[in-house]
Amino acid sequence: MYKSKTADGSVKLYGTTNMTDHAKHCSPAGQQKMITSFIKRKPGVKFSDADRSAVKEAKVRLVVEAGVSFAIVNNPGLRHFAQQMILIGAKHGNVAVDDVVYGPHTVRNAVFRKMSECQELIKTNVATSAQEKAVSFCTDITTDDVNKNSYSDFTVFWVENWKLRHAMYKCENMPERHTAENIKKFIDKNLEELGLSLNDTPCTTDKGSNVIAATKSKVHVDCVCHRLNTVIDTAWKKVMSFDTEIKHLNEFSHDLVRYVNQASGVQSNLPTTLKHGG
Repeated sequence: MYKSKTADGSVKLYGTTNMTDHAKHCSPAGQQKMITSFIKRKPGVKFSDADRSAVKEAKVRLVVEAGVSFAIVNNPGLRHFAQQMILIGAKHGNVAVDDVVYGPHTVRNAVFRKMSECQELIKTNVATSAQEKAVSFCTDITTDDVNKNSYSDFTVFWVENWKLRHAMYKCENMPERHTAENIKKFIDKNLEELGLSLNDTPCTTDKGSNVIAATKSKVHVDCVCHRLNTVIDTAWKKVMSFDTEIKHLNEFSHDLVRYVNQASGVQSNLPTTLKHGG
């Protein structure tokens, strides 16, 4: 049942038959919008010049005040965060940013919780392959180019449904000396956490003397990429020994990379880290 006012102002009740007939013969001025059109994101929305200018100003403040690279505006994580904020705004209206964005301590705790979840998932995946001795690992120590902090990483490989899988199980700060003993402690700790054999689990590393000494009691396989790099480096040095122009080019590249590493803030603002192989 529905009701409607007649021409003389009185209210008249109608049944569903009359309502259906009305819908069949009704000719609206334009096509009626569907409800979903108000909740779905519209691609290619045209914003006003004022809106576009406001977005650019906000990006400038992000780059300048946060001291980050211009490339941050294309970062997938930032874009996902911005899209999530847009969805929240569409749902709750013009809310204050302090009501939505969490502080650094809360975010830090959330990151560590997510890290623990990922590590537990890796342990579960590795456990099945470990029974078939289809697990290996690789480890290395790297130093960031800006703050010169050293980090040790541990990546584990396993077989799942006849496909090779891998995941970085841990990457942590290593302020202590990079001795074979300290590296061995780091490796054995991760193997124990994963429930893997300390001696029979194969490993792949570079040819660093400290890493080789740390894994001497394990099944060790040299890294093909590092061996190939050694071959190329040896050949490059041989070419420089009898070609002066290439030698000068190599020296110029070395000076350029050294300048970038020594100049404050240059390396961190580049989209790609500059390194010199010589």
